Amino acid sequence: MRTVPSSVPGASAPAFPDQLVEDVDAARFLGLRKPETLGKRQLRQMRRRGDGPPFVPIAHKTVRYSLTALRRWVEARTVTNTAEARELREVGCE
Repeated sequence: MRTVPSSVPGASAPAFPDQLVEDVDAARFLGLRKPETLGKRQLRQMRRRGDGPPFVPIAHKTVRYSLTALRRWVEARTVTNTAEARELREVGCE
């Protein structure tokens, strides 16, 4: 049975700031819908486009995400109004 970091909703194990998590756990952390299927696919598409969170290639078809990098990516995309959100979309951060 796989243990997920406690910073992921519904998880139980303690998380370390630079802990690496699998794509399904990153999808849960980001609040993507259906993390086991659609969320993983969304992350894969973002990796291909280059507009997703930073990732660590571990082996062929295996990537991990740093919890610290995920938090920073979310913080960089946090806006206070719809005009800022529109600007992010225009520069390709969606």
